[in-house]
Amino acid sequence: MEEDKIIEIQEEIQDEIPAPVKTPWYKQKVTKEIFSWTGTILVALIIAVFINAYVFRASRVDGRSMQPTLQGGQTVYISRLPYWFGDLQYGDILVFDSDNVNRNFFLELKESLQYNVITYNVFRVNHPQKYWIKRVIGLPGDTIEIREDGVYRNGVLLEEDYVYDEEVPDYKDWLGRTWTVGKNQMFVMGDNRNHSMDSRDIGVVSQDAILGKVVKR
Repeated sequence: MEEDKIIEIQEEIQDEIPAPVKTPWYKQKVTKEIFSWTGTILVALIIAVFINAYVFRASRVDGRSMQPTLQGGQTVYISRLPYWFGDLQYGDILVFDSDNVNRNFFLELKESLQYNVITYNVFRVNHPQKYWIKRVIGLPGDTIEIREDGVYRNGVLLEEDYVYDEEVPDYKDWLGRTWTVGKNQMFVMGDNRNHSMDSRDIGVVSQDAILGKVVKR
């Protein structure tokens, strides 16, 4: 009888001992470390994209449309910050998306992942040719007209000492054309008028398509 009691007591004690609890995979140390590093990398990527898209980024001039001001192959630095604290001005040189699409953070993130040094050098992904660098000629409310002797803004001939002077600008294909610049739009042209595709070809451009103003060259 005594032995039976001892066995029963031991069985009761064993029943009271909780079964070992297995730590879920998402709470394990290695997994937590992976999530921590992934989060850090993601935050760093977002910060890098933000700085590159809005604060300061390098851009290479392709072609001769901005001669003599800028030369093909020249590196310039652009930023959107000037337009956070001020308005677009006549004569600003800027880079914009010639597809005339509104730029936003998600588009910048997508293109940063798609077009970068790694994808270019390793996978030979060519960067798109849709980014154009031009000079602001017209702002909202302006009417731009091209006549034989030059470009007119609101009926006044522009004095454009920045225009490439080794060739006489040939405006015959646009003579008599006028463009009205609407709200949040701009009219842009290259300084080398005979070798530039600009608003004469694609019309007025949305200011939301701007990637940045040239702040250093």
